[in-house]
Amino acid sequence: MKVPVRLLLVCFFGLVGLQLKAQNYPNFQVKEDLKFLVTSIKTYNPALDRYNPNFDTLCSQRIRSIIVDSLSILEVFALVSEFCAFSNEGHFSIGNSQDTVYSGFYRNRYRYFPGQIDLYKGKVFLHSNFSEERSLKDGDEILSINQVPIEDVIAELRKYIPTDGDIVSYASSKIESGFNYRYYLYVGQPEVFEIVVRNSEGEEIEKIIQALTRESQVLNFKKFYPDRNSTSSEDGFYSLDFDEEYALLKLPSFDFKRVEKFNVK
Repeated sequence: MKVPVRLLLVCFFGLVGLQLKAQNYPNFQVKEDLKFLVTSIKTYNPALDRYNPNFDTLCSQRIRSIIVDSLSILEVFALVSEFCAFSNEGHFSIGNSQDTVYSGFYRNRYRYFPGQIDLYKGKVFLHSNFSEERSLKDGDEILSINQVPIEDVIAELRKYIPTDGDIVSYASSKIESGFNYRYYLYVGQPEVFEIVVRNSEGEEIEKIIQALTRESQVLNFKKFYPDRNSTSSEDGFYSLDFDEEYALLKLPSFDFKRVEKFNVK
């Protein structure tokens, strides 16, 4: 079923919207669209009262808090994500590679954080460094980005990720897998990142890295991580290792396209 929201919103109950075409949207139109989104979520999610009985209150308060004359497309997108998160229901997919917002990444219109992270016991570690600054090493603990403590950055990102109840591990996995583009969408769009890390020797170091387009990040990924570039056999779909006591199965994805590609049963 299709309903005409202004941002592409695909969710488990079949809600599909239209793309935004302009770049700035007047206050009254944004509020109308958000009210329509709220009504649609309530219509297609009959268990909403059980997931979050305060959904209406949170949405009404947030709508009243919008006092600026107009909002950018990214601000509207963030609001849509936030309202979906209010539902405490995790089966939302907000946007895709073809919509007005996300296409900016794929068409290299956006420059954003060049790296991926791991979350572990409340700490954030650099998982992959796609910048040209090679003194930043995988495994360095990130302490702050642009003078903001990293725990505050992670807390801000959590506000925009719909989850079933308060399942922290699910939100963490989403942040890990998309930290770079989620930072751009929900935190800010700086051209440079002042990043403070603690390295393996316990030293705190500060580095400046440039925001990069998706194309530049992919090129650096291929250059700096050649061993991760491609998967050509079923062995690359999963790994199975044994020792004297345990068998360790690593399954990186349930993506049906990969299942079909490697003919995994």
